[in-house]
Amino acid sequence: PCAFSATGQRKGRGPSRRRRKMRSEFQRTVHQMAERLLTRKGYEVIDPSPKGRSVDLVARADDGSIVFVALKAKDAGDGDPAMPEEDLDRRALEQAAAEWLAAHDFGNVAVRFDSIALVVMGGSRAFARHHIDALR
Repeated sequence: PCAFSATGQRKGRGPSRRRRKMRSEFQRTVHQMAERLLTRKGYEVIDPSPKGRSVDLVARADDGSIVFVALKAKDAGDGDPAMPEEDLDRRALEQAAAEWLAAHDFGNVAVRFDSIALVVMGGSRAFARHHIDALR
C-alpha cells in the first residue's frame, strides 16, 4: 500500500517530472506575457530574471525610474489570482531591490514596486492587471 496525499501525489515526494515541466513552461509563458505587457506600456525590461524569489522582473519606466515587478498568475481554470499586493512582503522586496541595485550601477535613481496579476487563458492570451506602485 502506498500513501497518497489529497493531491494524488505520493506522500514525501515532490511533484512528478511531468508536472515540474508543465509548471516551468507555465512560468516561462507568464514571464513572457508580463514582459510583452510592460514593453507595450513603454517600459524597458532590463532584467527578465533577477536572482532571488521576491522580484520577478526589473524594468525601467519611461520616466527613468527602476521598477521591481512581482508576478502572480493562475490558469483560467484555477480562478482569479489573489492580488499580488496582498502577498507582497515589503521587507523582502526592498532587500531584493537593494541587492540588485548594489550589483548594477544605475546611480541615484527613483525606485518603485509594481505587481502584475495574470489569468492565463491559454496560448498567448491572458487577462492582466498591472498595479503601479503596489506597496503604496
